[in-house]
Amino acid sequence: MYQLVSTRQLHYHNLLWQVPVLSMTAQAFLFSVILDSSSSMTARLISASLSLVTAGASMQLMARHRQADVSDSHWLAHFERENLSEEHWIHGPPWKRQRDAFSAGGPLARFPYSFVIWMTALGAFALGAILVIVLSLTGPSLLSG
Repeated sequence: MYQLVSTRQLHYHNLLWQVPVLSMTAQAFLFSVILDSSSSMTARLISASLSLVTAGASMQLMARHRQADVSDSHWLAHFERENLSEEHWIHGPPWKRQRDAFSAGGPLARFPYSFVIWMTALGAFALGAILVIVLSLTGPSLLSG
């Protein structure tokens, strides 16, 4: 059972960090259409709407993957506490303390809120898409260079 949950947790952890990368790729393409001065209002509105949907869907999917990743990580840590001696614990607070003790990666590596940063970045794309939709409908000349 431990091996199954460990494999599943690793799977969700990998998926968790693939979501923002793929979303940023989509956002880059959509914003290249949105911000191209030769794009029509229709193209801008469609691209901005797709950007908004992509950002929202990515945030929801990333949150679900994070939920599954953390849930399995807690299960694994509990299993280790109940069944293994402390030197064999590889999940939970002892592992976090060990990881955080390393100085590799500089100060950004020690900043504990990567998930929040990525969610904020995706949210910024959503806000940018909303701004483009509003400007396209109220002041399209502001988007034409």
